[in-house]
Amino acid sequence: MKKTITSLCCLLVSLFALQANAELWLIGDISPDGWVTNKGVQFTQVDENNYTLDLEVTKTGNKYYSLTTFLSTGASDWTAILPYRFGGNIKVELDTETELQAGSDPSPYTNFAKAGIYTFEFNTETRIIKVTLKQASDDQPTPFNGTIYITKTSIGNIWAWDDAGDYFTPWPGKEISTLETATVNGTEYYTFTYDHNSTNPGLIFNEGSSGPQTMDLVPVDKRVYDYNGGATVTFTDLGDVIDMGNDIFVLGEVNGNQWATNVGVQMATEDNITYITDVVVDGNNNGYSYFSFTHKLMDGDQDWEALAPYRFGAASSSDFEITNDVLNQEFDLGPDGTSVAFKAPAGIYTLTLNMQTRKIIISGTIYEPIEPSGVYVMGDVNEVGGWFANAGYALTTEDNVVYEGDIVTLGQNEGYSYFGFTRGLAEGPDEWNRIAQLRMGPEAESDTELTDELLDEAIELKAGYSTSFKAAAGTYHVVVDLNAMTVVFTKAEESLKGDINGDGKVNVTDVTTLVNMILGVVPKDEVRADINGDGKINVTDVTALINIILGVI
Repeated sequence: MKKTITSLCCLLVSLFALQANAELWLIGDISPDGWVTNKGVQFTQVDENNYTLDLEVTKTGNKYYSLTTFLSTGASDWTAILPYRFGGNIKVELDTETELQAGSDPSPYTNFAKAGIYTFEFNTETRIIKVTLKQASDDQPTPFNGTIYITKTSIGNIWAWDDAGDYFTPWPGKEISTLETATVNGTEYYTFTYDHNSTNPGLIFNEGSSGPQTMDLVPVDKRVYDYNGGATVTFTDLGDVIDMGNDIFVLGEVNGNQWATNVGVQMATEDNITYITDVVVDGNNNGYSYFSFTHKLMDGDQDWEALAPYRFGAASSSDFEITNDVLNQEFDLGPDGTSVAFKAPAGIYTLTLNMQTRKIIISGTIYEPIEPSGVYVMGDVNEVGGWFANAGYALTTEDNVVYEGDIVTLGQNEGYSYFGFTRGLAEGPDEWNRIAQLRMGPEAESDTELTDELLDEAIELKAGYSTSFKAAAGTYHVVVDLNAMTVVFTKAEESLKGDINGDGKVNVTDVTTLVNMILGVVPKDEVRADINGDGKINVTDVTALINIILGVI
């Protein structure tokens, strides 16, 4: 018995003597090899008992590690290296001397607030460790705040942590089947969300406290994990594939809309598979209109980055043009997250989408183009008296290039009149889409006011533009040059008395216009129509006008 005790004492003395002169390694969270017993980061021995190590720490937060003077042959021989380990469930504060325990399985930890190179100093005799930040890294970890998904077929537990601590205690974590659930694109998952910005997110899946477990995992937002036990887990990145919902909207230049992220035509559906809607296309973008589709609309009108994952359009590398040849044919839709548009000439279309097969059928009528027939002023001018697609004041020309004429603006809209130009007129008063490509206007976001600075100056016109000019009451001489695509306005000094319709002449047509004003058929020109100057417009002004024509006055 004495011999046995003596042998054991000799063994312990030899063991501590070996530790005092042994090599030293660091294993654990901050080791490149992690928690294995056969690999570690080796310290440099300074003297008989003192060791030092400069180690780059790339992840912030509480990190656990252990020191050992012995590495085993196998990667999990924890019993074999236990007598050689220094540790203890101790927090090692930065820049502070801390005593570790010998032969300890629990591990010390340090809160690394910054990524960088840290210096570890350790004395094997006193078991004192000191950790200091030598140099902070220029690239600090990006905060993470995301959601992970776990398949409904998964088993076991989940352990999640970040730099603020553990989400599920005690070990081995929370049973997967007790997590909250969420449905994404029709599939139900268990789900967990990191609820604050974390620079040290982590995951472990395991079968229990004594069962096998996975290695430490870095969670990825919208990643789906499938765990069926053991030391491995499979996963699939959802990426931008998010919950699209059951709505689909037509986005873009249809039904009088423009491109905005908060405006769209909602398509009808009864089964969340087939979607259908009718749209009117003006073709006011050089004869065409452009549109695509989206699963959702945003709150703001220019949130294109936020809208991007929900958009889809044609399965094409460029804008897909709609012609008579493609009407009633079936074509592929592009994947979610793409923005290739359909390019449509003026017309009325029915759009039918099958979201199960990702196919589209476009039917309807493409309007035959209206050929240019001159230059017309349309809007609140002359006897036109308002905005109608089939009404306009024709300017005259001698060469089909330069068109000119006088227009009278009545200023009946809070002192102003609004007008534009077109190369042709429609058959019906509301057929604006038929002539959209023939219209001409200034390139401006709002109405262009004819101020004194713009008079007698060449103003550029844009084909296919429906923007308007805004003018105070008066008579203007207009010259439109189709080669230069410009218009010049000159304001007349005085109007000819009795020239009610502004054509530069006084004759029976002015009588007709004056009578129409009195009857309310056209708006009254308070200046031109008050022939006798009594402040009223009535039959006495008609008599005065006839006397002017007859030369009586």
